[in-house]
Amino acid sequence: MPSGGGLLEKNQVGKREQLYDLLANVDDRGTPVTSMIKKVSELGNTQFSWLADKFDDPSTDATVDGTDVVNFESAAESRRRLYNSIHYFRKSGKVSTLAQKVSNVAGVPSEIGLARAKKLRELKRNMECAFCGDQDVQLDDGTVGYKTRGLGLWIVTTATSLPLYDIPSIYRVPAAQVNTTATANLVEDTDIQNLLQALFDATGMQGDYKLIAGSTLRRRFTDMTRTVANAANTATKIRTYTAAQAEKTVVMSTKIYEGDFGTIEIVPTNWNGYNNSTKVADKGRGYLLNFDDDRIAMVAGQLPQITPLPDMGGGPRFTIEAWAGLRFSNPLDSAKFAP
Repeated sequence: MPSGGGLLEKNQVGKREQLYDLLANVDDRGTPVTSMIKKVSELGNTQFSWLADKFDDPSTDATVDGTDVVNFESAAESRRRLYNSIHYFRKSGKVSTLAQKVSNVAGVPSEIGLARAKKLRELKRNMECAFCGDQDVQLDDGTVGYKTRGLGLWIVTTATSLPLYDIPSIYRVPAAQVNTTATANLVEDTDIQNLLQALFDATGMQGDYKLIAGSTLRRRFTDMTRTVANAANTATKIRTYTAAQAEKTVVMSTKIYEGDFGTIEIVPTNWNGYNNSTKVADKGRGYLLNFDDDRIAMVAGQLPQITPLPDMGGGPRFTIEAWAGLRFSNPLDSAKFAP
């Protein structure tokens, strides 16, 4: 007989596990680009294209009185065709018969319902990474599948790989519209203002832009509001409050930047320049984009769609597929932070 007698908790047999009816997933990273851009569901081919045009440079030449017209100009001289390809996206899932009909899992009223919702969101993230990525057009050859060119290779100063899909030289952005300064060294007047000025010089517009910014770049915009250079040319932090302190709230965030040549709304993202091998995005990358007038669109042959597959005896199965590409009307109306 145990010393002292009685039942101790540590010796109890048949204790039930305390498992709460909760399934927690704290990963709530959004997809701002695919959420904001226009969706065009009229794609009838794997390849799609559109036309870009621009005005001739002005001339101050004069016409001599009495001369006849000998040379004629073409209004289509600068017209070029831009191409992109679809990207074929797919996710799938399967739940066994017993897992769906017999098992009672905490926080999961339906395994197949949860699987569909989770894989649908994962597919949308795949689309965001592709649209914000650095991959060039890839054509299906039976070994690799179709890929669309991402923003990282639309806003470039040099030629890309596939001849037909290459951006015509007159529509590649000038070097001034790609800022390669290390994020920590970005300075408002020589980097941000210069980028907006370069856009104005290229388009003549004082636009309302959205900056799709990685977390490090987004943070740098706020840091600029509270740093100054002292006599020794080193950064000295100062605090600038943007809310009445009677409210006992300290606001240290820059969401809107107004420059001499446009306004920037900063939209944070986790997916710019996503590296599919390392599964890491470029936190310093930023795309300065004009979303007005459908200048950026998702052209889709099929938006994400869940298709149930026949149950062959092992349990319910499904696939989620989409094929869509990025239509970037005219790259000249964009800029990029690429440290």
